[in-house]
Amino acid sequence: MTIDNDKKTSLAKGWSEVKLEELGFTKAQSIKPADEPNEEFELWSVPSYPTNKPEIQLGKDIGSNKIIVQADDVLLCKINPRINRVWKVRYKKENKQIASTEWIVFRTGYVDSDFFRYRLMEPSFRQEICSNVSGVGGSLTRARPQIVKEVKVSIAPLPEQKRIAKKIETLQKRSKKVKQALETAKPLLDKLRQSILASAFRGDLTADWRKKHPDVEPASALLERIRVEHRKKWEENELAKMKAKDKEPKDNKWKLKYKEPKPIDTTDLPELPIGWCWARAEEICDFITKGTTPKKDKMFSGKGEIPFVKVYNLTFDGSIDFTIDPTFVERDTHENELSRSKVFPGDVLMNIVGPPLGKVSIVPNTYLEWNINQAIAIFRPLGGYSPSVLAHHLLRQSVVSSSVFLSKATAGQSNLTLEISRNILIPIIPLEEQHWLGKLLNMNLSITKKMDEGFNLSLKKIQKLDQSILSKAFRGELVTQDPSDESASVLLDRIKSEGKVVKTKKRIKRK
Repeated sequence: MTIDNDKKTSLAKGWSEVKLEELGFTKAQSIKPADEPNEEFELWSVPSYPTNKPEIQLGKDIGSNKIIVQADDVLLCKINPRINRVWKVRYKKENKQIASTEWIVFRTGYVDSDFFRYRLMEPSFRQEICSNVSGVGGSLTRARPQIVKEVKVSIAPLPEQKRIAKKIETLQKRSKKVKQALETAKPLLDKLRQSILASAFRGDLTADWRKKHPDVEPASALLERIRVEHRKKWEENELAKMKAKDKEPKDNKWKLKYKEPKPIDTTDLPELPIGWCWARAEEICDFITKGTTPKKDKMFSGKGEIPFVKVYNLTFDGSIDFTIDPTFVERDTHENELSRSKVFPGDVLMNIVGPPLGKVSIVPNTYLEWNINQAIAIFRPLGGYSPSVLAHHLLRQSVVSSSVFLSKATAGQSNLTLEISRNILIPIIPLEEQHWLGKLLNMNLSITKKMDEGFNLSLKKIQKLDQSILSKAFRGELVTQDPSDESASVLLDRIKSEGKVVKTKKRIKRK
């Protein structure tokens, strides 16, 4: 079920078109809740909209002026991009009802309030409102009430309005159930993914492979080679630093500064398969450090030579998503100001600022060199250790949880220090077994990834279906029309007539 929202259609039989100001656009009365400090108010606010429940607050806790609303009022959010947020006020006898000034209030006397609420949620209506907003930037613009009240909408005969509202509610309840089922299944998919990772690093996935290959070089031999390489790199870096200062080592005493890895207490650690061993991340990687963020004027969007990775580009499946707001830096910035945060294909990146923590990505070879910001740590495995195996281990929930336990929490953020990152324990796996494990992980996790993509696609289809239902409803195609229904034009004449009577009574009262 699809619809072209830009397609102009003629009105259904018995329907009429009318400006919103003629259907109950009202200038609601203002109130200062702080004047009644101990009074409970039912507050309809923009932040509480997703919960589908208004907030209950005391007057003393409500800082700014609000507007008084009543049962069956329909509220339309003025802020873009939330203009599709529409609420119908429900009646609560024990509380005074108020709304934030971010809502436009419609008090519909003759039009069915549910029909009207759905009418304001229809996609083409939102497009028209958003095409004429005030302010600068998509997140700062607002719909102007004086413009909104001039917008014309199609109105059905009153009995048909009620049938349409009921039908929409029925259909949306069905789609909501499907959506809830999909959203319930997604966490189960995450559990499956974690179960696969746990099985991999317990040695279960490669148990049969080990039986067939009993003579494989043990991980301890691989670790020893990596430690030799690690020390060699450290010595090369130290010599380079001394050379930069025009210093020549007189003897080998400077080599004593190298810190040998501390032994690991395996008492409380899970038992590993025969041939595996434990090591800290800093033992199997080049120096683990974090990135640097340059000034804003040195970063630009679009295209460039050196891609600059931010946390939102990292994922929970080991890949980098550089389609999200791609940012670049100049070669000169990369080589000088950001020289210590260069990364290359095969490097493993992990965010150390959250929430959420636990994003891990392998740098792809789409560019020869990359750079990263200060919220990301670099893990560069040595000795041929598989970046894929390392990345999948870092993606394990148990690794994330233990790191978070040691992290520093500030202002709602969980931040990992580089020390915590360097001390993450890694199960070292024989090199040949790593290759086989990588294949099995990719095979199993690709299935969960396809399932996840299927869930996301289904959720998008449901959202489009809901929009399609509304579009079809307000073309007069959702329910059967009844020739005996009083036409909308008669209803509108009655509304106009009542409006004139009210205005006359007000004039008499003023006199």
